[in-house]
Amino acid sequence: MINAIKTCALFLLPVYFVYAACELVSIRYQLRKLNTDISVIQVQQERLESEWKYLQLDRSRMMTGANLIKEVQEKLKMYEPSASEVLYLPDTLIQ
Repeated sequence: MINAIKTCALFLLPVYFVYAACELVSIRYQLRKLNTDISVIQVQQERLESEWKYLQLDRSRMMTGANLIKEVQEKLKMYEPSASEVLYLPDTLIQ
């Protein structure tokens, strides 16, 4: 009985070590892959942060008064009316 247990243990022990070694290699590979993925994502994050800063700067530039007037005049074909083109309504019509 004891010899059977020793024989079984001697057979299963190397099998377990081979399994553990395979798992270790697999885990190291997964870790390396995850580190590579993290590096790629960090590069993407830096690129997106740079693009976001550029977009914020562009938005602030576009929101200046001079630029808004230029956009309205060019794209919407709007202009500031002359005094003769302005119609004044009496207060009774407004309410």
